[in-house]
Amino acid sequence: MCLKGYLSREFFPLSMDRLPNMSQLATMRGKSHRAWFYKFSGKVDNMSKKMCALWAVFASTSLVTHCLGGVEVQQDYLQEHLKKGMEWYEQGDWRRAADELERVPYFFPDTPEAGEASFYLGVCYWNRKELDFANQAFSDYLRYTPNPEKFQEVIEYKFTIAEEFVKGSRRRPFRCRYFPKWFPGKDLALGIYDEVIAAVPTSQLAARSLMAKGDLLLRFGDFKASVEAYQALIRSFPKDSLTPIAFVGVGEAYLGLAKIDPQNPDLLALADLNRQKFQEAFPGEARVEQVAGLLQEMQELYAKELYRIGRMYERKGQPQAANVYYSS
Repeated sequence: MCLKGYLSREFFPLSMDRLPNMSQLATMRGKSHRAWFYKFSGKVDNMSKKMCALWAVFASTSLVTHCLGGVEVQQDYLQEHLKKGMEWYEQGDWRRAADELERVPYFFPDTPEAGEASFYLGVCYWNRKELDFANQAFSDYLRYTPNPEKFQEVIEYKFTIAEEFVKGSRRRPFRCRYFPKWFPGKDLALGIYDEVIAAVPTSQLAARSLMAKGDLLLRFGDFKASVEAYQALIRSFPKDSLTPIAFVGVGEAYLGLAKIDPQNPDLLALADLNRQKFQEAFPGEARVEQVAGLLQEMQELYAKELYRIGRMYERKGQPQAANVYYSS
């Protein structure tokens, strides 16, 4: 006996036409299980309502779809929505194309078509400026496809999505399409940059991702992580056009740390080492003077802090201790 018949006979005091058939299952995508529950349960006792709600949960799985309709019906349903989705896609109707294509990986995640549909679904979301949904769809494409033919194209899409988030594009809370775009996407952009760096570590996209990650962390005030990102770029791409900018970024990050901890002499030594390496790697680069200026600003902060501490000891009547700081 199929699962539908078993549940109906054992648990539901209602007729078989109250349970969803295959055509009704096809319309369930995008509707909540609660909406289905009120549609099909009718006026029954509490136990039947609970079992009906349980059926609503099970009905969204491809296993139950297989039990209800069999393999042939399942394949027809898959091909039908994939074909309709691609027709709308070719016409540039991104919303209708997405409505059809998203059913394929949702109901049939273990099929080869799930990866194909996920890629075109990501393009649809990208054109609709639903950036977080597009990023997830492209990730699903890589997850569903063992040997993705569009790997490079997907990585470029993901990098561009991260760039849009950095520029100020927002995303929907909890990836819920019914919420307005309230949340900033810069934290998601950091994760996307890490994905790009891991996926294509020797490409120009990786260099740009490291640079963008360092800049974003610098804006967040996470100076240590920013230094790590910039230095990873310097090590991996020593002759790249972005490398001089990364040296400047390291200097700015050290200056930010010096403003937080002006008494730390190690920061001065690290900043000076960064200047020396920059000058050795790019002897004719004009930005070397900019890094030297950042180092000088750090030295002034350090000197002001020593003077402040010396004045404190002087007011306390400890001239010898004050002289130690004045002469440092």
